[in-house]
Amino acid sequence: PYSKGLHRVNWNLRNSMDLPINKGAKLPQEARGFRVPEGTYNARLVKVFEGVATRMGDKIEFGVKDLYQGALPEASEAEKTAYYDAYMDANKRRTLLTDKLNDLTKVTQSLEVATLKLDTDYGSMLQDIAKIKKSLYDLGIELKGNPAKNAVGEKTKPTLNNRLSAAGAPLWGSNYGPTETAKQNLKIAENMLAQYETELAALDVEVAAIESRVKELGGVLIRGRD
Repeated sequence: PYSKGLHRVNWNLRNSMDLPINKGAKLPQEARGFRVPEGTYNARLVKVFEGVATRMGDKIEFGVKDLYQGALPEASEAEKTAYYDAYMDANKRRTLLTDKLNDLTKVTQSLEVATLKLDTDYGSMLQDIAKIKKSLYDLGIELKGNPAKNAVGEKTKPTLNNRLSAAGAPLWGSNYGPTETAKQNLKIAENMLAQYETELAALDVEVAAIESRVKELGGVLIRGRD
C-alpha cells in the first residue's frame, strides 16, 4: 500500500497459477495456487510506484517444512512436477478454448444480425449460421454441462470441467502427489481437449468464411473484427 507506517506482508505457502489473465486484470493480493513442498525459498520486497520498481534490500532465504508426515507414501518430486506441469497446461488450454468458444458465439450472433440487414439476396447464409450456432452450443454443453440439468442437480455425463476438477483434487489439499484416479482423469481431459480444439478450429474457419461473404455483400462491420 502507498501510505506511511508499517505494513505486513505474508505468504500463504501457495504458488501462483500462471494461467492466462483477463484484460484489465489486477495483481491478486495472495497466491491462489497449490501448496508448495518443503524446501528452501527466498523473498525480496519490491516497491512499484509510478512505473518504477525499486528493490527494498537484499533477498532473504528461509525454509519450509511439513509440520507432520502423512500416513501414505508420497510421489517423487519429479513425478509431482511432471504432473503439475501437465495439469496446468491442460488448464491453460481449457481457458483459451473457452475464450475462443465465447468469442465465436458472439461473432456468430453478430453475423446473424449483419446478414438480416443485407439488402441483397443472402441465400442459405442464415441456415449456415444456424448450424454453426447449434454446433457452438453443443460444444459448450460438452465443456460445462447442460445448464438446465445443472440447475436442478440432475446427473449428466462428466464434462471437461469435471475431469479437470477431479485431476486437480489431490493437488489442492495435500502434498502426496497425483493419485491414479487423478492421472486417469487428466488423460481423459487431454483427449477431450484435443477433440474440442479440432472441432472449434473447423468452426472458426466456417465463421470466417461467412464473415467474408457478409463483407463482400456490403454488410455492416462487426466491432473488434479485422
